[in-house]
Amino acid sequence: MKFWQILKQYPTLTANGFTDPTDPNFAKWRAELTTRPDDIEAAQQWVSQFPKSTTARLSSYHAKHILEYDTGRYVDEGSFIVGAILAGFTPGTSAHGPAGFLNIDRRALNRFIKSKPALVLIGLAA
Repeated sequence: MKFWQILKQYPTLTANGFTDPTDPNFAKWRAELTTRPDDIEAAQQWVSQFPKSTTARLSSYHAKHILEYDTGRYVDEGSFIVGAILAGFTPGTSAHGPAGFLNIDRRALNRFIKSKPALVLIGLAA
């Protein structure tokens, strides 16, 4: 799937994550998402190392923070979600905020965290 197809399939996806279109910042955040190809590619490459689970239960917000601590690179919520979709993951949305839920295998992510002492120290288990 290509970037523009993702935007068409997920019309509420912005740089801030899934956003109510009536939010006054919606158009600005939607436009910002189109200016972040390097962040999207970084997210896609990072998340590709994990297998997929059968259900979308892992918060994209949580997973993006693991990427940030692991790589030292800030990636906004929307860029992380787009990168995950490009890597073949399937998002689910939440009625409680901009984060989505992804079908990243939680056990594999926890093994990854445990292999990185700095991530263990800050308590990032999924």
